[in-house]
Amino acid sequence: MSTLKKTGVLVLMLVLLCSCATVPLIDSPAQSEEITVTLYFADATASYLKAEERVLERTDEPVAALIVKALIAGPREKSLYPTIPPETQLLGLEVSDGIAHVNFSPEIATKHWGGSTGELLTIGSLVNSLTELSEIKAVQFLIDGEIRESIWGHGITSEPIERLPELIAPN
Repeated sequence: MSTLKKTGVLVLMLVLLCSCATVPLIDSPAQSEEITVTLYFADATASYLKAEERVLERTDEPVAALIVKALIAGPREKSLYPTIPPETQLLGLEVSDGIAHVNFSPEIATKHWGGSTGELLTIGSLVNSLTELSEIKAVQFLIDGEIRESIWGHGITSEPIERLPELIAPN
């Protein structure tokens, strides 16, 4: 092999070795960023929603999706009660023109405990929690990608729903 080829191979090897030196050999945990959000869950009398501050680890998902998943997981405070069946899956979430289009699996309806109050608290929990974000003004509910006139049989869910402050417990 000529001296020129040897020099070229040597330079190429050095470049490869130097570029590999900047890559960690052991996976180091990514620096996590935490965010504090306000989630709304039912109170003990199922009359109002009460706020629960929650620290969430930011991921690649939008904060709105993290909020919905935290609501599905339920409250951490023992004095609060879930508003969404735990079997529910978030299928998608898009925000456009201030409206969060939240797409759920059918379990949000089929596993729901029912009743007009339960329905109202579920709607209020989602809408009030999501509208804590400045970019969301209303929530459109979808099941399997479709808008339904009434998901649970009582309230109208065919249009975006704005914040429901009257459901939040007075101080």
